[in-house]
Amino acid sequence: MLVEAWADVFTGFSKVVESPPQVKQVMYRLPEPWNHEFPFLIWSEPDEVGSTISQDGFWRDCIAHLSNVERMRQRYPALPARPRVLEIGGNIGACTLAFAAIDCEVTVFEPLPKNFAMLAQNLRLNPQLAERVQLYPFAASDHTEESVAHCQAGNAGNTVVVPKANADPKQSQSSLTAQPLEGVVGGNYQSFDVWSLPLRWFLAPSTDQQYLNKAMSTSFNIHRGKNEQPNAAFNFVKMDCQGCEPAAIRELFALCKATRTELPATLAFEYSPVHWQYVLDSRRHGTRSPNSSGEGLDKMDIFRDLERYYDIADNSGRNLDWESQLDVVLDLCAWRKNQTELRLP
Repeated sequence: MLVEAWADVFTGFSKVVESPPQVKQVMYRLPEPWNHEFPFLIWSEPDEVGSTISQDGFWRDCIAHLSNVERMRQRYPALPARPRVLEIGGNIGACTLAFAAIDCEVTVFEPLPKNFAMLAQNLRLNPQLAERVQLYPFAASDHTEESVAHCQAGNAGNTVVVPKANADPKQSQSSLTAQPLEGVVGGNYQSFDVWSLPLRWFLAPSTDQQYLNKAMSTSFNIHRGKNEQPNAAFNFVKMDCQGCEPAAIRELFALCKATRTELPATLAFEYSPVHWQYVLDSRRHGTRSPNSSGEGLDKMDIFRDLERYYDIADNSGRNLDWESQLDVVLDLCAWRKNQTELRLP
């Protein structure tokens, strides 16, 4: 059964669909050692995340992230008792609420209207967890522009966000990227207008409000939970945004430098060569806004920058020779080399 005020959440979503899709409520169950459970809404229609939660009681990727949070707590004992998590790509909230359930403060970005609406509903269904969550309806990036999200049917987690100038799949196939969009998100996909905005605009003082005001006038209300003040000091960062990771990592470094906050202890992210290359190609050839800073991104440079401050490992904790494995999908964790704190000059 739908919780109250569903229509309020769909203020922006109503532009994309005539009526909200059907949902059903299940119990989300975290296994040992956490043993938490809470009500959770999933789509009634077939969807990879929802179907897995309905069958297993949890989304498998989230368990790996929770395990890495526990490793982080042991590896960096000076961190606060309630770690601050930045989640870039929240989907419908499977990991968001799981982070909150193990006593983390969570700041989450989710640009896809359908996902955002469901995530917001799951927060309303769990007010005790929602107090620890700040939710933003934008794609986190290192620049500002109107964008388009291409979403695979039946798997909203497989969504790529590209500049609106490059939104035409036929144009992308012929001149901008080395691969067709169908090879990235599948042959059956939907496209939605979204906004890409820098983390600094939410988590550090900003003077230029032109794009932010425009985006806010065409999007959802921001949910700030119990903590009304944004904070740029994160301990754990989870990035699952199908190719936006290079821009997000670059912006994260810029945010820490601008606010003089320490680098996060742990970065968890997926490296997908297909998604990374598609988004990087789209950005490289896109028409960019005057205040954009996204030119010149290269995956090798991103890894080299990370390696200056972090040990790069797989999810089991095994250090990785990443240069020899950039042709396969990798679930990675970057562990800060400095045990106490590290600030960028």
